[in-house]
Amino acid sequence: MLAYLKDCTILIISMFFLQCEISLLTVDCLSIAGMEPVEFHSVTRVGSGYSMFELTELIQKLSPHWQQVIPGQCPPGLVWTKEKPDVWIAPQNSYILEV
Repeated sequence: MLAYLKDCTILIISMFFLQCEISLLTVDCLSIAGMEPVEFHSVTRVGSGYSMFELTELIQKLSPHWQQVIPGQCPPGLVWTKEKPDVWIAPQNSYILEV
């Protein structure tokens, strides 16, 4: 019998402004016992499940730390898919959420 993942712990690493969605990434699968993760892979985007108030509040908390994406460059330790976000945030300045 297959076990299905109900909840997932994720870390915000980037945001797409046009779609009003926050790009998130799993961190629990990247952890190695006794070590801090050094590379984070973007695996999904989440834009629902939170009220507009909650999303606005979260974006405001993160806003001092957002950095513009430079075309052709990926920040150290972050790996995106072919779709590039508008802004990114260093993991140590971000928030961990459960979805």
